[in-house]
Amino acid sequence: MKPRATARALVSEAVSAVAQAAGGAARGPAVVFPSPLTTANLCTSTMIADVSVRGRAGRLKPGKALVSVTAKRIGRGRDVDRLRLECLPAS
Repeated sequence: MKPRATARALVSEAVSAVAQAAGGAARGPAVVFPSPLTTANLCTSTMIADVSVRGRAGRLKPGKALVSVTAKRIGRGRDVDRLRLECLPAS
């Protein structure tokens, strides 16, 4: 699967999981909540992310993916979190 297709699938799955776990509504690549979240440390179900290695046989390099999430509130302010995923080739 190509990186862009993998990213779209991961975003779609993550948005659905967060909406289901926290009671929000999925709207495109976003989740809208009717009221502020009051539950701390709320977890979603497990998600699988494909991160392919790069290069050719014998000269493989780690595959990398960056997941970025922005939380906005009404008015001003936002919280940006980034998660870097790396797939190391088998040695």
